[in-house]
Formats: sequence, structure tokens, C-alpha cells
Amino acid sequence: MMKKNRGTLKFLFLIILLLVSFALSLYFGAEKPDRFIVLNLRLPRSILVLVSGCLLASSGCVFQFYFQNPLAEPGLMGISAGATLGAVLSVVSGVFTFFNGFVSSLSIFAFLGALLSGGVLCLLANFGKTKMNNVR
Repeated sequence: MMKKNRGTLKFLFLIILLLVSFALSLYFGAEKPDRFIVLNLRLPRSILVLVSGCLLASSGCVFQFYFQNPLAEPGLMGISAGATLGAVLSVVSGVFTFFNGFVSSLSIFAFLGALLSGGVLCLLANFGKTKMNNVR
């Protein structure tokens, strides 16, 4: 029971530390923070950092749970290499254009390369009749 309380207290401390650092990131960095700068520039950027950090952490948990390997990460599993291959194919083929001025074909090819290598990895992970368990 004591260990569960200690873990809860650590988690609560980290949440409070996150909120304090979030508040400090809004008001430090300039001599005199203006209301416009804080609300229109720093707040959306700080919220985007929080959301993207949460999404990266949850995607890492899903990745490790799916492959049942606590060391699984995109660089180790080959997904980053697939994204790099897709980006290189975009540059080599000369299809480096912008769609609506927002997304380039380089990003699309990198995403498709990562998706393809991830799909191949999922097929290989589920290949065979018995599943291997990497956790001991």
C-alpha cells in the first residue's frame, strides 16, 4: 500500500511540475510580456508542445505494447529508415512540389515510407503460428 501511495505522490509531483513549467514558459523570455504576445503567440505554442508531447508518449506506449518489447522504438524497429527512404525517393525522383503551399511531397513520401515499413514490420511480427514473447 505504501508503494502505491509513493507512486501516486511522484505522479502528482510531476503533474504539478509540468503545470508550473507551463506557466513559467508563458511569462519568461522577454523584458515585458505583453498580453497580445502571451495570448496569441506563447499560449498556442505552449499548448501545442503539451499536446505533441502527450501524443508522442502515448504512441510510444502503444508501439511497445503492440510489439511486447519495452525497448521498441521507431529508430530501432526500422520505421525511421523507411521514412528516410521515402524522402530520398521523393528527392531523387524530382517530385518535390508543394500542395496548396502547406504540405510538400517530401513529407508525404516520408510518411508513406514510414507507413510501408511499419506495415511490413507488423506483418513480420505476426508471421507464423506462434508468437514470440520478448519480455522475460
